[in-house]
Amino acid sequence: MKKVVEIQIPEKLKAPIFRSTKKHRLIKGGRGGAKSESVARALIMFAMELLGNILCTRSVQNSLKDSIYSLIVRIITDHGLTQFFSIKVDGISCNLNGNKFIFKGMNALSDPKSEQAKGLDNIKVCHIEEAHTVTERDIEVLLPSVRADDCFFLYTYNSNKEPCYVSEYFGKHPDAEFTEIHYYENPFLPKTLFEEAEALKLIDPEKYRQVWLGEPSTDTSKQVLIKQWVDSAIALYRKESDNEDGARIYGLDIADEGEDDSALCMRKGLAVISMESWHDSDTTETAEKAVKKVIQPCHLIYDRVGMGAGVKATLKRIGANIPTTPYSNGDAVANPHAEHEKGSGLKNKDVFGNFGAQHWFFIRKLMKNAYLKSQGQNVDEYITINPEIKNLLQLKRELLQIQFYTNTKEQILIQKKPAGTKSPNLADAFMMCLRKPKVLASVIS
Repeated sequence: MKKVVEIQIPEKLKAPIFRSTKKHRLIKGGRGGAKSESVARALIMFAMELLGNILCTRSVQNSLKDSIYSLIVRIITDHGLTQFFSIKVDGISCNLNGNKFIFKGMNALSDPKSEQAKGLDNIKVCHIEEAHTVTERDIEVLLPSVRADDCFFLYTYNSNKEPCYVSEYFGKHPDAEFTEIHYYENPFLPKTLFEEAEALKLIDPEKYRQVWLGEPSTDTSKQVLIKQWVDSAIALYRKESDNEDGARIYGLDIADEGEDDSALCMRKGLAVISMESWHDSDTTETAEKAVKKVIQPCHLIYDRVGMGAGVKATLKRIGANIPTTPYSNGDAVANPHAEHEKGSGLKNKDVFGNFGAQHWFFIRKLMKNAYLKSQGQNVDEYITINPEIKNLLQLKRELLQIQFYTNTKEQILIQKKPAGTKSPNLADAFMMCLRKPKVLASVIS
């Protein structure tokens, strides 16, 4: 059974995909660089030639529609290779050697209930799509699970999403290499797309650099927080000032979905000192674990919506004598008739659609003040963040994904989970621990 098929892959990608000796091969760039297309074509070749299965994964995959399954099927069909593969609704296998394509999201692989990370011993090649969304826990689960001899990983992602965890982690990894490719280096790019790129270069150079060259966006018009502000809050942190306010305030966010983590954030005054996250199956386990982690005396603020609704009952049942404050983004605006800003003529209820938006903009003000403080200006209050907290990079990414928009009444509302992002559990815990419950008014600056 012989058949000669020409598989077209840009010259720049042949070395990292086929000839590299590195275990981790990261391919990034803007639109039109044929990153996913090239890797998908290579995976089909590997399935036919190598001895071992192919894992196609991404941070979150709830169905095959979220994977590159359709892309693999299209390439097999377009190149007349259907006789060599068995294509089923739940997977693909190679008729030549029995190799299988496995399509599993890291959310399933990291779920302790599913135990789907087991049984990956025979994976020869692993492709991580949209790798900019990968988290620290994803990597902690994936890398030890794929352990066949001579196995290797291919990561594809848009570089305009940087900084991201994979770029930070593998930037220091001794067995990793990066390749960046752009549309003008792809000889197979359709002429119409090339013309679109060149037209955008003339019309909107900044947008062109973001879309086609993969440069991070400089448009912060929708962001609640800006990178320079967050970096300033981290740079201003001083250990010797941690104990200025003895009250420990914790924010607890309980995951609502199977792939999410629960998070616990602690501050004193306006210094965010610690952050932890973990994966539990229900509210009881999370609440019990949180009780063991908190240092008393303290005050616990928790999300009372969704899974968090049972926190107080759990604390009462296990006899945990911890004062609590329930939190909900959907609550009514606080002090609705008070003037929003002196001289603005607008009331709080005119500016914000709910309490969540109002509170995020309170944090926005304190975070901006950290930046102004770093520039030598005098400010009354500002947030600082311990640079040694666990998952700092993930927290930064989640904080920067929080966006705002206005409703038909021109009131501000919050979008915590823009398209292509995960639920920001760390950012939610961070936000809640900075709540100002009335019972703590005397001890919070």
